[in-house]
Amino acid sequence: MTDWTALTGEALQWQPEGHWNWELRARGNGVARVTWRSTCGSLALASCRHGEWTLKRMGFFRPYITVRTAGSEGDLARMQRAGRVTSLRFGDGSAFTWARLRSRGKDRMFADQAGRPIVSFSPSTRGGPLSGLMTIGSTDVPAGTLVLLAVVGWYRLVLEQMDEEAAMLAATMAAVSAAVS
Repeated sequence: MTDWTALTGEALQWQPEGHWNWELRARGNGVARVTWRSTCGSLALASCRHGEWTLKRMGFFRPYITVRTAGSEGDLARMQRAGRVTSLRFGDGSAFTWARLRSRGKDRMFADQAGRPIVSFSPSTRGGPLSGLMTIGSTDVPAGTLVLLAVVGWYRLVLEQMDEEAAMLAATMAAVSAAVS
């Protein structure tokens, strides 16, 4: 079993593994996976040795992400925006803020209540599909929570990438349609 707290400070790699599958690799080994259930929709399965969870974006005007233990109907955690702050809140009351690492760019992090980075992400689409580096910044968080921060953060980044691609496609189609008319 991977000791997630022993990976603090190391650059872990999220890599695409086929279509709509990503694997988190540490020291050359796969330690977690996020797999979309279909190419349409937002339902994904996250898995590692700590367990399996379903991740799903819900809502339209006020979207949020649910995290459930696979096969369960109850939410284990929910990622939602409240005002200007997006956070992942667990049923036990613990919460982690989703924020930019820098004022510009795509780097993101989950931070604790004091603002300390717990898990940070540096996504990239250079040369192909979405991939990226992830770093664990704190060992004060239990391993099971670190795993969920890792997979929910990556899931959120994939959704953002999908939204950007859909917006670019719609803009291109509108421009082509206007040019043809």
